[in-house]
Amino acid sequence: MSEENVQTRKRIGTSYAMYRLAEEHRGAVVQRALEREKALTPETARLLRSFVAGARLPGFRPGKAPLSRYADLFLEFVRGHDRMAAAILRAWRESEDGLVERVRAFLVGRGMLEGDGEEFDDEITTFRRTPEWETAMTDLAQQHPEDSEEALHLMACLVVGALDIDETDDEEIGPAPEDAIPEAFLPMLRALGQEPPSSPMWEFATDVFPEVLRELRKQSEEAFTDVVQLADAEREIIEQHADLLRYFGSDLEDQADGSRLLWSDVKAAAAAIRKLHELLDGYATVREPAAVRNEEAARRTRRETLEAEIDAALAGLQALEAPPELTDALPDDAEEPEASPEEMQALRAEASELQHRVEALESERDLIAGERGALRIERDALASECDALAEQVQSLEDDIEESRTLAETWRIFYQASQQSRTEEDVPFRPVAENVEHAAVLAEDRFPEQLTFSLNTKSDVTIPFDKPQQVYDALEWLATGYYSARCGESSVPDLDFSLKQVCGWRYTPVQSERTMGQFPEYYETTVDGRKRKLEEHIGTGNGYHRGTIRIAFLWDADRKRVIVGYIGRHQRTRAT
Repeated sequence: MSEENVQTRKRIGTSYAMYRLAEEHRGAVVQRALEREKALTPETARLLRSFVAGARLPGFRPGKAPLSRYADLFLEFVRGHDRMAAAILRAWRESEDGLVERVRAFLVGRGMLEGDGEEFDDEITTFRRTPEWETAMTDLAQQHPEDSEEALHLMACLVVGALDIDETDDEEIGPAPEDAIPEAFLPMLRALGQEPPSSPMWEFATDVFPEVLRELRKQSEEAFTDVVQLADAEREIIEQHADLLRYFGSDLEDQADGSRLLWSDVKAAAAAIRKLHELLDGYATVREPAAVRNEEAARRTRRETLEAEIDAALAGLQALEAPPELTDALPDDAEEPEASPEEMQALRAEASELQHRVEALESERDLIAGERGALRIERDALASECDALAEQVQSLEDDIEESRTLAETWRIFYQASQQSRTEEDVPFRPVAENVEHAAVLAEDRFPEQLTFSLNTKSDVTIPFDKPQQVYDALEWLATGYYSARCGESSVPDLDFSLKQVCGWRYTPVQSERTMGQFPEYYETTVDGRKRKLEEHIGTGNGYHRGTIRIAFLWDADRKRVIVGYIGRHQRTRAT
């Protein structure tokens, strides 16, 4: 663009960019920006959500409906609200990746853009249209007939970070026309216009009202920050301790999955969840039984203390849940309309059905409370049994002490026999260079025990710090696990057996809900038929170089272990 155009640029509100769009095009931009919520960056999605935090739609909690359901609300206010307009344009740009690249490549080819372009803020700049720019826009539309001219022109302005205007636009740039002012403000402005110049309302509107608005906006931003922090706290505790939340009977995971809880005090709820997170972190370190009796006694005491604290924390968190709000209640001074006999009969039937449902839920609640009490009694009985077993272990340790001399003799004998072996006697042990190499080695060495049928979500190219563990785990599938499945040997604890080999964990089942929601991770095709991968082994959490999962199934007819997935942690509802 010419130096003259750059010098004549001026900053204006972003809402003007939406105001000057044709009504049909503006509607298309808003709808596209909102309907692809999952394609937006978290920051953009949270910004859009902040505008509808208290908006109510039938069938949804306030602010929890899909963003596309709020299109009418955004269309009503976006022409006069700079922050909202900037958010919509930012979301539209993120949802149109292909269009952005086509426009950017064209502008760079014409020498009209340097770098990657700019993002819109609450304010933008303008520049004068030139024959060069208008010719470029015509050529751009001819090169890409698959896109509308309006979309190409708007995206070109977004990429260069400025609006193109002509002389007739100068008069329009300024205060938004009345029809662009949100309808909620119009009655107030009309009433103010009827006040005489000496009215104290003018002084209030010019001196006090801006401060009131700034304070309201500050409170709104603080509330939005609190909501974001609460959502982050919920996500972190579910990702790290979903199993413990279920163990303690918390429904936080289910409530946060698509129907997030309402809280009476958002900041207090976030603090309560963080405190619960700390308690669960501590409980995770003592949840597993210790190997030594004295250490197990200390762990049991710590577990009991933490369990009481966790129960109290969950009760406190439940107390922070906000009760449902009544939005359809009549005003105090309104007269309730008389209902017809048919309506009264229908209402009585509905009330009777609701009463039955309440009684059923209360019975279910009492049953669950009884089951929890029975589980606590059973836990105490198991603790007593553990004490008895610990005494037996102590007795066995005494027997072991008496046998140490004999064991030392056998050790010396074994070392002597090992020294006498030749190199040809030492069994071959493959060395894996990476995950893919480990899979190839295992497949070549155990063709009768292992069949690899990896699904589309598998990735054997992932960087994993200890590839030899991958081979050891696959060898365990072909030997220890295979032998147990065939009935050739007895392995009472497969998880312990695998730990002894490579330190990994064995999980025999997956959640039916998770497998149903993400079948591409938990299914594979064997002989043209879909088969579920209910078992898996692996180590680590998250997506770093120390995490890997191998999912498989046992084919009883063919007596084969079918390896169907190798890669990072499979997707779950929490991720």
